[in-house]
Amino acid sequence: MILMLMLIICWHLKGVQVTLVLETLLMALVWIMMIAIMNSNQMQVTMIIPLRVKTKT
Repeated sequence: MILMLMLIICWHLKGVQVTLVLETLLMALVWIMMIAIMNSNQMQVTMIIPLRVKTKT
């Protein structure tokens, strides 16, 4: 469902806006995954996520 939405948005928006939308969607997915993983084991998430964000920016 979410993937379909992302594909539709990507097809509708072409050019520089696509990258911005993808960036936002990726960050949102990262946050969702982080929250999901945080429920099972907090320690790993607190270690991993900040590293990925730092390397990404």
